[in-house]
Amino acid sequence: MPQSSKVVVLDAELSIASAFEALLENGLNATVVYSLSTEDYVSLVNQSDFLFLLTQVIRASIQRLSTSGSETEEVDEEELLEDVNRCVKEHSLNDAFALYLDDVPYHRPASLILGYSNDSLRESSELLCRSWISTLPVVSLEKDKLVLYLLEPRRLVSFLFSAVADLSLLLDDPLELTPTPKNESVSVCYPSTPLSVVLDHLCEHKLVPIVEKQSRKLLYVFTGTDLHHLRKKHHVDDGENVVYVEFSRFIVRHRATPLSSLIDLSSVPISDQVSVCVVDSHQPAISATLTSLITRFLDNRITSLVLVDSAFQIVSLLSLNDILNYFISLPDADSDDAKGSPYFEGKLHVRLVVNNNLRIGLGFTRWLVFLWFEWTSRCSD
Repeated sequence: MPQSSKVVVLDAELSIASAFEALLENGLNATVVYSLSTEDYVSLVNQSDFLFLLTQVIRASIQRLSTSGSETEEVDEEELLEDVNRCVKEHSLNDAFALYLDDVPYHRPASLILGYSNDSLRESSELLCRSWISTLPVVSLEKDKLVLYLLEPRRLVSFLFSAVADLSLLLDDPLELTPTPKNESVSVCYPSTPLSVVLDHLCEHKLVPIVEKQSRKLLYVFTGTDLHHLRKKHHVDDGENVVYVEFSRFIVRHRATPLSSLIDLSSVPISDQVSVCVVDSHQPAISATLTSLITRFLDNRITSLVLVDSAFQIVSLLSLNDILNYFISLPDADSDDAKGSPYFEGKLHVRLVVNNNLRIGLGFTRWLVFLWFEWTSRCSD
């Protein structure tokens, strides 16, 4: 994992709309926020935070424009849209933190959690899993604390999957991992659920299983990708072309629209949806191999899987953090029943950089050895 030469850091005084635009333009899911006043990193924001901010700004605008102060009262759509767009363009990230992000419905650490370049893989992995965060900024040990890269469970799992030979014996065995049963607590929506409620669930859980109301059979898994597709589908060219404004226009106009009116929930069979995995619910553990599960996560760039039985009833959820936690829980490499890997104990920056550049390093070494032999042979002559 090479040191990133392009870590995007957002100024805390940027407007909400400009910050979200910078996130999308650089293809990022999350990044850190730096405050010039404190001369320090103050927070980490991701796309879920920006979606939550937008839904909260819309609610606040409705309350402000309605005569009763209720967010359920109907207000003029164009007037509401104008007020929302004014807020997202005028409010800075600092304003947003103070007004909205102190009371989010999902887990968000009160203070910024950082990793350091000399941390071991195990320390960084445990920090990710223990803190229930999806991104860990890794900073240098120097006084200025430069952000070297943003570490995600995907990068750690990908590294372990492709680079650590010690784990190869585990990959084709059935996964000895029993996810905590979540059937009762899995947050679901129905085809008739209005878009505003679906987005509330999406902010909190990153994906939303859509089920039949009576049978509870899974119909569709709604993700952030679907929201982007809907925004593009309902795009209106007003000459401004600011993505956050497009999102606000789409959500304002369709906030009360049932999801089934916006998206064809039967367009993709459940068994073909990348966020769904059919398992045997009668087995005490997942009957899939690590290879198949990790490949599913990495190839489709997803962070969670909805596990269903043969009748498409939700059994549980499985995340990349669960996979990473499984690797962490393996016995240490020097124990009698060891399946673990000594790579976990290596320093984060050194181990990953050396591994990624190993082939280049060996080639360069051979070239130096060849030059040395040539020089010594000529000197002897």
